[in-house]
Amino acid sequence: MQIVNNLENPITEKKENLLRPVILILSPFLPFPPRDGGKLKMYTAIKSLSDEYDIILLSFIEDVEEERFTIPLRIFCREVFTILRKPTSLTKRENDYFPKIVKAFYSQEFKNKLEETIKKYTIDILQTEYTFMAYYTKDIQDIPRILVEHDTSLFSLLHSYEKPLENGVFRKFSEWLKKVRFHRYAYEQFDKIIVFTEEEKKKIKRLVPDADVSVIPIGLDLLTYNFPKRDNNQPLDLIFIGYMGHYPNVDGVFYFCDRILPLIHSELPEVSLYIIGSSMEDRLLKLKERKNIYLLGEVEDIRLFLAKSKVFIAPLRYGGGLRVKILEAMAMGLPVVATSVASRGIRAIANKEIIISDTPKKFAKDIIQLIQNENLRKELGSNAHLAVRQYYDSDKIKERFKFVYNFI
Repeated sequence: MQIVNNLENPITEKKENLLRPVILILSPFLPFPPRDGGKLKMYTAIKSLSDEYDIILLSFIEDVEEERFTIPLRIFCREVFTILRKPTSLTKRENDYFPKIVKAFYSQEFKNKLEETIKKYTIDILQTEYTFMAYYTKDIQDIPRILVEHDTSLFSLLHSYEKPLENGVFRKFSEWLKKVRFHRYAYEQFDKIIVFTEEEKKKIKRLVPDADVSVIPIGLDLLTYNFPKRDNNQPLDLIFIGYMGHYPNVDGVFYFCDRILPLIHSELPEVSLYIIGSSMEDRLLKLKERKNIYLLGEVEDIRLFLAKSKVFIAPLRYGGGLRVKILEAMAMGLPVVATSVASRGIRAIANKEIIISDTPKKFAKDIIQLIQNENLRKELGSNAHLAVRQYYDSDKIKERFKFVYNFI
């Protein structure tokens, strides 16, 4: 199958107009290559907005070799500045107050570069990606500040602190409290907060009632997603995709492998599960010892694997936000079976455009039915594709960003 407009080799020419509004984006990582949900959200937004805005990107990198990824980003950005992430020590009070992830991404060098950039350029909007980057903008008052909140999973993770994980380890409740406290502090600092679902907006408003929150769904560049012919020749039965450094994804994988897959194998013993995602810990790696479970790690282009799969699964029990991988699967006409938690916020009709299953028995039953019924898979996948085209086209989403930018 040919993938058009490969995300790793964008072919659009850069357009510049120094009279256009300038948006300075602060990011914890380069949004390229756009292999995971967070990077894809940012990359698609930058690519779409670059037609009408000058984008300046200030980002951390983990290794100097990542500098090569700035080249494709410069097609859409007026400037791309990178800082090698080397955390700077905070004061004792800040060290005690901040959660670990905030401390891991605090750098005096990054702060200095931000101040230098603001002095050099006329910035119309300062946009921060991810709440743990919010500390950098606390002293900036004369530029409209926007926070894009990518992950509100801390609001639903309280359940995981109240009981042991399946491996018997307790989550640190104090760290969770630090995160909640920091999120409240961060939300109070911004002129506007952008989230991807109405549920996330409600969560933030409960924590900070006066917060100005707008819902802008994730946009996909649908020209980069082919709708392949689907039949019984797809070699991969079930596929799960997610970053394995994220607890809700890990929990979802074990929930499926321990409680759902055995029910499927009792009727269809040869059904295979393929798990894609970076940062797989040892506990996850042991899953490859089980029958018909394959761990593929991080892959160059997930679309190639989505095109070869029969069913996409999203068995998540915790977390927040809009699952980009579900939308990508739907965009490629792949039928999706998901929990109500995983599908929350997605504009799709249950049993027509997506299958919702909240118990192991129903989840297994729905998958078995899809595996055995090619016509049902085609119908569900086709409906899913049309739903994504209707609600998540990046050109339509761009207009909602423009509305926020114009009235902030």
